[in-house]
Amino acid sequence: MFLGIDLTSKKLWTLLAAGAIATSMGFGTVWSYVKTGHRMIGQTIRDHVPVQMEIERLGQMIKEAEEQLRDDERQLATMEVQCEQLEEDIAEGQRRLQSARRDMDKLAQLLETATSDRITIGDRQYTRVAVEQELQRRMDEYEFLEQSLNDRRKALKERRKYVTAMRESIERNWRDVQKLALQRDGLKDQLRLLKLEKGKSSRFDAHKVAQAQHLAEELVAKLRAEQKVRQTHLAEHRIELPAPEETALTRYKKRFGEPSPSYRVPQPPDAQ
Repeated sequence: MFLGIDLTSKKLWTLLAAGAIATSMGFGTVWSYVKTGHRMIGQTIRDHVPVQMEIERLGQMIKEAEEQLRDDERQLATMEVQCEQLEEDIAEGQRRLQSARRDMDKLAQLLETATSDRITIGDRQYTRVAVEQELQRRMDEYEFLEQSLNDRRKALKERRKYVTAMRESIERNWRDVQKLALQRDGLKDQLRLLKLEKGKSSRFDAHKVAQAQHLAEELVAKLRAEQKVRQTHLAEHRIELPAPEETALTRYKKRFGEPSPSYRVPQPPDAQ
């Protein structure tokens, strides 16, 4: 024990040795070795992972991607509903704006045609100043509604762009995921065939196959010889009759059927 330090500790001497190595080789070089060793260990682990496990891992990644795409589709559906609601609000705002415009036109027409300071509206009379104030108030409301309607239209336009881009992105991602699924299925088929090839027996006897082929050739030759002998024997007791001559009309009917009087020879394109 020196100054509170246990000089017999293995950890202490290990740290001192590591420090000495790092000092002599340089910290950059030591760190490079550490990274290289880490990468080699990871590569070794990946090289020894069974192919079946890697395929299952690929399937799990595809499943997670599909779940994320379904979440994106639900989000897209929500945004499409919001767009529809915004379209309805814009349509309602447009109707309110048109109604406000008609009411202002009536007030402006009354002010334009009034011949006195008293203006009759319905069964009540108002001063010209009161009617002008009412028109001013309605003008302020109209401009506020108009600005609000324009803001909603801009918001709808931007949201539609985002929805369109999101839909295209989802469709593109679905195609990529489907390609991965097809590749996964292809890898499964290849692995299955590989397992079948490995499981096949290697007791194939080429000599026996050659013997069987030779026997088959002998049997074919024997059958042909017997058939030839039989045909020769039967030919001695057989009376051959002359074959009837075939007329041109008979040959035509066999080829084309009964002649049709309305048939016309097709003309080449140049003649037509």
